[in-house]
Amino acid sequence: MVQEDILKLENHLDTGAVPQNLSYKEWIAIKSLKNNEHIVIRNSDKWGSIVVLDKEYYFSEANKQLSDSKVHQKLIGNPVIRYKEDLKKLIAEVIHLGVFRETDYDTLVPQNPLVPIFYHVPKVHEDLTYLPGRPIVSGVGSLFEPLGAWLDSILQPLAIKQLSYLKYSSHLLHTLQTVVWEPDFTWLVIDITSLYTSIPQHLGIEAVEFFLERELSLEYDTKKYMGDGTRGHYGAKGVQGPNGAKGDPGDYGPNGQPGERGPSGQAGYPGATGDRGDPGITECEIMSYVEEICGCCDCYRSCKPIDLVFVIDSSESVGRTNFSLAKNFVINIANRIGKMAKNISDLTGSRLGVVQYSHQGSVQAIRMDDPSISSKASFLSRVKSMEWLAGGTWTPSALKYTYEQLIQPNQRAVSKVVALVITDGRYDPKDRDKLESLCKGVEVYAIGIGDIFNSSAEKKELEKIACNVNHRVKNLSVYAELAAEEFLENIEALLCPEPEIICPDQVCNQETSLGPLVGRPVDIVFFVDGSERTGIDNFVQVLQFIKHISYELKLATHDKDTRGARIAVLQYGGENEQNILLDFTYNLTSFQSLPSNAVYYESSSHVGTAILYALKNIVRSRNGGLKGARANAEISFVFITDGMNNNKNLVQGVESIRANNIVTSAIAVGSEVNSEKLSQLTLRDRASLFTLKQYNQLFTTHFVRNFVQWLG
Repeated sequence: MVQEDILKLENHLDTGAVPQNLSYKEWIAIKSLKNNEHIVIRNSDKWGSIVVLDKEYYFSEANKQLSDSKVHQKLIGNPVIRYKEDLKKLIAEVIHLGVFRETDYDTLVPQNPLVPIFYHVPKVHEDLTYLPGRPIVSGVGSLFEPLGAWLDSILQPLAIKQLSYLKYSSHLLHTLQTVVWEPDFTWLVIDITSLYTSIPQHLGIEAVEFFLERELSLEYDTKKYMGDGTRGHYGAKGVQGPNGAKGDPGDYGPNGQPGERGPSGQAGYPGATGDRGDPGITECEIMSYVEEICGCCDCYRSCKPIDLVFVIDSSESVGRTNFSLAKNFVINIANRIGKMAKNISDLTGSRLGVVQYSHQGSVQAIRMDDPSISSKASFLSRVKSMEWLAGGTWTPSALKYTYEQLIQPNQRAVSKVVALVITDGRYDPKDRDKLESLCKGVEVYAIGIGDIFNSSAEKKELEKIACNVNHRVKNLSVYAELAAEEFLENIEALLCPEPEIICPDQVCNQETSLGPLVGRPVDIVFFVDGSERTGIDNFVQVLQFIKHISYELKLATHDKDTRGARIAVLQYGGENEQNILLDFTYNLTSFQSLPSNAVYYESSSHVGTAILYALKNIVRSRNGGLKGARANAEISFVFITDGMNNNKNLVQGVESIRANNIVTSAIAVGSEVNSEKLSQLTLRDRASLFTLKQYNQLFTTHFVRNFVQWLG
């Protein structure tokens, strides 16, 4: 029986395996992160956080610190061999004086020392934008690790005796509780940059010698080498103790990999006939493709050739929504200045360029001589694909870059050069370049957005940008005013004062060509007019149209996705008739029941009240039951109405749209529409108003494609 028990115990001995406490998916995720060659994972300097860094940024910060010649010196070769010989002589001398024993020699002089490793941990408590690193040199296994450990055993007991010794933050708080605070006491907080490299070595050694003299009763030779002996060798290994009690069963291991796919089954029965598809493209649509490729059949404004560069502030203070409004301004102006040059040798058309900037060295540009831009459509596509940079504000450097990289190398003798500079605030004082960098034959207009430019000092900066020509300085309160028709017309008049409209003979009318859909975050609210003028059949068609649009848009993948669209639908009628048919969603199945869930009001039309209702309940979600708009998303309102609306709250609603930087568009159907109210809803932007004669035209391929591109 005893032998059987012993065998049972042997079978349950610990095999050294660590119990698995991760699911299979978690284990795969951690392994994937570990093997990712593009990231570096580090603990933060404070707060105990885990930080995932871009590998290129991590090495860039390391190289930046190592390049500081005041702290680091680049060596020609590995000095460890020479230092090891010096250490051998030093330890032998100390042993000869009796400070160490001969048996300490092998402990203090490693046979195969490693080279210390430099790395840095991110200081997330200082700057989340720049993320500076705290440099650390790991000496584990290095030449001086044993000697350092011995030295630490001597000095640490002395350090904790000092009145200034603080172990950690709670130790400081505990100490402060014992202090009786007097009225004439004053706080003094000192933060030392690069503490260890700032201490003069000879003063540090003098301080150590002083405390050794005062605190320890040691012989002179021992004090000379700062110590009174080293730790002895480890004793012999003891006798193995008895086995412990049997432990609890371990957790189940991770699930195994999925098995191979089985063979295909037999073909099923033919399915039912599907719904009738959309009609094929018409002759007019075929012509539109030909005309777009040829670039020869568009109506255009014939202006004097102009080289126009937009310089756009893309700093963090601007925000993603305002940056989108600035891009829309570029698109609106591009659509108004007439024919574009087809290539760099074409002297008859205008050339456009864009520079967006943020912190030092962070500049993205669309060059005027870019060979891939041969039409207005290709330029607009590039503008729409530009992403917000979110950094500092280095305006002077961006202006210098614009002149030296875009304007000076490609300037045409036959064309006027104009720059439109858009910014929301003062530039970084560390930027040493000049605000007048463009004042070399360039007509510069400075557009300052925000209340900050009401002060004379900030307005002076705008005047410098505009080469001290006061009438070229424009002040706007909010970015939404960039879309105001009056402002756009003023800019158009400056760029093309005497345009000639030329329309060649063509088979079909052309529509504005927009860039392709991109995946920026957009939260869209459709306002569906449920008044009696719409009619129940048309009302259902509108809901079917929204369902159709949801399949064409690039939707988000979840509610916190930083890309893609989410859609909400609000039906409105009388002053107290508002019904949220759909909260913000990215789920296509939610749109299936949209037409059947709606109840047609057949009443009046109060769109102003509906706007205020949507802002309060859908965008901001103050009732707590709805999702609300994403913090980083552009908000878009789409009105499907004929404009025959009640005036109550309309002005207040439009002002709220402007105040919240909301992008609007409207689809007006029918022959009787109120153009003035539709113009108010679209903030007087003609390009964002779509007109159709009949509701069934909502589903034509040409209209759907153009409207989706507008939303994107």
